[in-house]
Amino acid sequence: MAERYRKVDPRFWADERVVLLATEEKLIALYCFTGQANRIGLYCFSPGRAAEETALSPQTFGKGFGKVRQILRFGWHEPTRVLYLPTWWKYNTPENPNVLKSCLGDLHDVPRTPLSTAFCGNLTHLPETFHQTFRATVETFAKGWGERMADQEQEQEQEQEVLPGARAGTGSPPSPPGEREWLDLLNRETGQAFKPVESNLRPIRQRLREGYGLEDAHAVVKSRLIHWSADPNLRQYLRPITVFGTKFDGYLAEARRNGGAPTLTPKTQGNVAAVEAAVRRVQGETNAAD
Repeated sequence: MAERYRKVDPRFWADERVVLLATEEKLIALYCFTGQANRIGLYCFSPGRAAEETALSPQTFGKGFGKVRQILRFGWHEPTRVLYLPTWWKYNTPENPNVLKSCLGDLHDVPRTPLSTAFCGNLTHLPETFHQTFRATVETFAKGWGERMADQEQEQEQEQEVLPGARAGTGSPPSPPGEREWLDLLNRETGQAFKPVESNLRPIRQRLREGYGLEDAHAVVKSRLIHWSADPNLRQYLRPITVFGTKFDGYLAEARRNGGAPTLTPKTQGNVAAVEAAVRRVQGETNAAD
């Protein structure tokens, strides 16, 4: 679902756990409820984007985000960057069961993680008259998750059958030119060596189906490289599943601002030259090794 507006319940500020937070931590907590949130409080969350939009350094945000998760008992799944706010319904109660059912449609856009199970079992802050609708709707999604998991397991089995031959010297498994160009672009710009396996090509294939081109991929890769390479906590996200994942449209819009140049904090601007030099050095070492 496209991000629109979010309301702030006055009770939030008097919450027995929120009052324990420091000033910057309260800002981070409020951002988690309003900045990137969907309609159910279980959603993909970008710490890098959050740091930029709250005007906090990545280090300050990372430390505060950890404290907020601990005190407010937020769920966080690092591999998929899924954030879960257990008290979401307390401050965002739907108007009626039909609205609740519509809101639960946002589950379509959230990767399945252990947090999904926690979400589906949490009725604490929903009115009792909503429970039947909630259970019936999430049960439908649970069946869909099971089918998707079976498909993914089959893809992984197929991938494992192909890769041994590739390691033996018969070459990488074939992939459409467009997918390989995107992956080569990411490898070239970041100095990494991601292989054309299904887990890396799947997000690229999805973006190609949505109509994005190589020029769009180049703009996003360059933007993410500038924003993330200088910070050890963010550098790990320079991978296909993140750069070309479900936030791709937002990254592209950001990269196109101000004539295509990404918006940078003063600290990040000071690191750009060092980042580019480091990438060139890594690429030079790679070429020398070859």
